[in-house]
Amino acid sequence: MNHQRRDRSHTRLRRSVVGALVIAGGIALIGCSDDPADQLSGPAAVGADLAESYNCASCHSVDGARSTGPTWDGIWGEQVELADGTRVEVDDEYVRRSITDPAAQVVDGFSPIMPAFDLPDDELAALSAYIRSLGEDR
Repeated sequence: MNHQRRDRSHTRLRRSVVGALVIAGGIALIGCSDDPADQLSGPAAVGADLAESYNCASCHSVDGARSTGPTWDGIWGEQVELADGTRVEVDDEYVRRSITDPAAQVVDGFSPIMPAFDLPDDELAALSAYIRSLGEDR
């Protein structure tokens, strides 16, 4: 009887240790991810999470691939040509306006189909930080 109690105790302990290792392994794997968004911190990481929650990737790629909307890959600080022929630099103000009033400055070659988002300033800043971070490794 005492031997059985010890065996069950050992089994529970072993399960706890294995569970902890699985959890720790998962955390280690997250830290080693090849996904650039997993390597971010601060406002850029918040922006990546917001971009995911608002489903931005359904129209904007982060790898340069053509999609419904302009790619965000390496766009920060670049001049983009708008549908009206003017050019504008991709910066905080451009990103803010593109999110809150997307029909105001449509990039040439794209349709004005993005809905307007009424986001708080901290979320707009975080999304800008994320987009900025996508070209920092160049």
